[in-house]
Amino acid sequence: MHRLLPIAMASLLAMPLAAEVRAAGRVDLKVVRYPGSVQLRLEGMGQNPDIREQQTDSGWLIEVNTARSGQLASGPRFLAMPDAGMDSISFDGSGTLWRLEVTGLQGRSLGKPVITANGRDVEVSFKAQALPAMTSGSYDLTTPGRVQRNAYVPPLRKRATAPPVGDMAIGTIAIKGNEVRMPGAGKLERLTLRNAPARDVLMLLGRAGGYNVAFFSKKSSDGESSGGNPISVDFKDEPIEEAVNLVLTLGGLQAKRQGKT
Repeated sequence: MHRLLPIAMASLLAMPLAAEVRAAGRVDLKVVRYPGSVQLRLEGMGQNPDIREQQTDSGWLIEVNTARSGQLASGPRFLAMPDAGMDSISFDGSGTLWRLEVTGLQGRSLGKPVITANGRDVEVSFKAQALPAMTSGSYDLTTPGRVQRNAYVPPLRKRATAPPVGDMAIGTIAIKGNEVRMPGAGKLERLTLRNAPARDVLMLLGRAGGYNVAFFSKKSSDGESSGGNPISVDFKDEPIEEAVNLVLTLGGLQAKRQGKT
């Protein structure tokens, strides 16, 4: 009897610790850049979180108290998005208390964020500077020349300082694209083009894969229709389906398949 008592007590003491470890959820920060806004998604906040927002001298501080304990996936998050007007974004915390701090560039203020919770994540959205617009036009491939490119010059920033030892500036940005499935299209042996309109490249790829291609484009103010951005490609032993999706992304176009078209 005396020998069994210490073993039983040790088992009872170990049970709450195991339950606590299983209850700890995974917490992470995901950043999604939209044309006119930035969404900071706090994953793993759970249901009915207590959210408090406070405007600081240089930005905003959001504190979230969760119902259950959580743990960061790989340590605190530190990153910057100067193209969106954000000098720094930091996310840290432990247990049930989490802090998200966003500061604007010097001389610029951040508007009030829109905060929503869906029972799993907390989403904090800020209005941001629009992404540079993509231009398109018609080009003569037989005449040497240069393709006009958009140039973005970020605003002046104060001198960068090294982060504390052990911290890393990391983040995750989700990019959403338009993909088309082309069953039975096969592979492309070789195709090399330079500064060709994306529309012409898609027609070549569609013909090589046994698909028809139809286009619809709106005319610009000067009466010219857009065939997508001029692109340069060099494909070798590439699946036609992957080549088509890559050209759609580079050309700034969208597509939808219906049957063999």
